Amino acid sequence: MLKRYTSELTIILFTVGLVMISGLIRIVSYGFGSTLYYVVFSCFLAYRLIRMIHNRRKPWASYQKYRLVLFLIMLVTLVMNIAGWQDADFFLLFLLMADFLLLIN
Repeated sequence: MLKRYTSELTIILFTVGLVMISGLIRIVSYGFGSTLYYVVFSCFLAYRLIRMIHNRRKPWASYQKYRLVLFLIMLVTLVMNIAGWQDADFFLLFLLMADFLLLIN
């Protein structure tokens, strides 16, 4: 059976597209748009966690340590946003951009 591989770059670009859609929905319905925004980032972080577990035995490239740090910061920021302790939606986008730059470099 043929295995299909989706690159991390594709996942990041797909996440950005969904974040843009959730932003447009947020203009019309703030509650639903905010929920969709957090669901999109939760799915992205779940995918990253699954990929890290899947590749745990492989040797790490030099940028993987930085991506792990970004993952942990994204996770903490997302939990704090959902809990209502901070309102830093743009910071999550900034971290996603930094992850994208680490990946393409």
